[in-house]
This record gives sequence, structure tokens and C-alpha cells, in this order.
Amino acid sequence: MALVFLSVLITTCFVCIGYFHVDHNNWTEPPGFFHHGFSGVMHGAATMMFTFAGLEVVTSASEETREPSRTTPSAIMYTILITSVVYFSVSTSATLSLHLFPNATSTALPVVIGTLHIHGASSVIAVGGLIGLLASLIGLSLYFLHGYKHSNEHQIEDEEVVLYEIELQL
Repeated sequence: MALVFLSVLITTCFVCIGYFHVDHNNWTEPPGFFHHGFSGVMHGAATMMFTFAGLEVVTSASEETREPSRTTPSAIMYTILITSVVYFSVSTSATLSLHLFPNATSTALPVVIGTLHIHGASSVIAVGGLIGLLASLIGLSLYFLHGYKHSNEHQIEDEEVVLYEIELQL
């Protein structure tokens, strides 16, 4: 929980720093908002698709709730809403604060903050990215361990049923 809190705090710091350095000309002056054209939009959309690929974790975790038919749809909608707001905030603060990204295909957030010449902020953002990755890895490993434990329990139950049926036949 502490890792997620730190990750959210550092992401909020990035968004706030980006919004304090907004230059509206980054979207209006040539080359403008669609600098990389439609292919750039499609590249960004393909990259963003992977952010929503983890929604199956919500559905598989819902099997342990009291009323999964009621809670699962709202959990998925809240997850999509929160993820969309976070990514919209990060992308708008990054593109409004930096005129052109150094690399046309992808640029790390610490590089964006580093170009604004805010000393130490790029290191904090880099550590925040590592904290976010660590929290994701821990969450996924706990999810897979939990799933492995339940699959072994079902396997043992299935073996016991087979053995019981064999005993009945004898």
C-alpha cells in the first residue's frame, strides 16, 4: 500500500510540475498538436492499449466478493475511469510543458522533467517509476501465487474425487 501511495504521489508531482510549466504554443504553433500525424496518434493508441490489458485482474479478483455480478461492472468502470484520468493528466502535462520530444517514438518522463531544468526532479520521477514497477511486480506475483494455490487445491480435490470413485468401483 505504501508503494502505491508513493507512486501516486510522485505521479501527482509530475503532473503538477508539468502544469506549472505549460506553454500553450506547444499545441498551437507549427508543427502543432499532431506533429507526427495520424501515424503518431495510432502509435500512441497502440501503446495505450496495453495499459488497459490488466483489467482481467479485476474480473478474476471479483470471484472472491460477495456479489460479483453487482461489484465487477462497477469495479471495471472505476478502474477504466481512474486509469484514463491519470493517463490524460500525464500526457497533457508532458506535451504542454515540452515543445518537441527528443525521441520521436518514446520519451521517458524523467527526460521531460529534465528538459525543464528542474534540479533533482528528474531523479525523483525516475525513482517513482521504479517504485511503480516494483508495486506492480509485487501485486502480480501475489496474484499469481494466489491463483497457483487455488489451482493446486482444485487439483487435490479432483484427485480425491477420482480416488473415491475408484474405491467405489472396487
